[in-house]
Amino acid sequence: MKFAILTALIVAASSGAASAADAVITTEPAPAAYNWSGAYVGGQIGYGWGNDKWSFQGINYTVPAKPDGFLGGIYGGYNWQVGNGFVLGADADFTFSDMKESGISGDDGGAPDARYGYGSKIDWTAALRGRVGYGIDRFLPYVAGGVAFAHQNVSASLSAPFSESATRTGWTVGVGLDYAVTDNLIVRAEYRYSDFGKKTFSPVDWTPFDDRLSVNDIRVGVAYKF
Repeated sequence: MKFAILTALIVAASSGAASAADAVITTEPAPAAYNWSGAYVGGQIGYGWGNDKWSFQGINYTVPAKPDGFLGGIYGGYNWQVGNGFVLGADADFTFSDMKESGISGDDGGAPDARYGYGSKIDWTAALRGRVGYGIDRFLPYVAGGVAFAHQNVSASLSAPFSESATRTGWTVGVGLDYAVTDNLIVRAEYRYSDFGKKTFSPVDWTPFDDRLSVNDIRVGVAYKF
């Protein structure tokens, strides 16, 4: 009887040890952190607001234009995950813009001048930027900066109307956050500031004026990572 009980205990202990060994052997390894390296391309929409100040040369007369509106376009680039969580990238984008303001009154030495209706419009913007981010698994906060471009139109109505356009070049900086919803689908939210410096316009029959243009915008996007 004692022998039978002892045999049963040994069998039970052996089965428990085997089960424990199986459990150790079949334990799943922890999932690897997301790898941000690779190319991506996507679309974005957003809203922008600008500061477009005209200063007429030799006289105390300005036009305080503040164009704003929606924008939308495409973007793409490439990321390199370089170790210790850091991610370097190159990013390019092109957006069509509806940022505009019309019927603006001039400022004649501090007094409003309603004789003319001035207009300012940004038709499109583009940028080539470098990015530095820090990957936290599927989250990638980043800063970005580089060269920016914008196509602008300035105009005046009523007496001696004119319409002038120019492609502006400047610099841009921004901060954003990418999130990998899946291994291939990445969403983005971003704030950007772009400064296009000074451009002199010389419409026929008008005093030349210096135009200083800067733009703020916020954007959201969805990209496919290859």
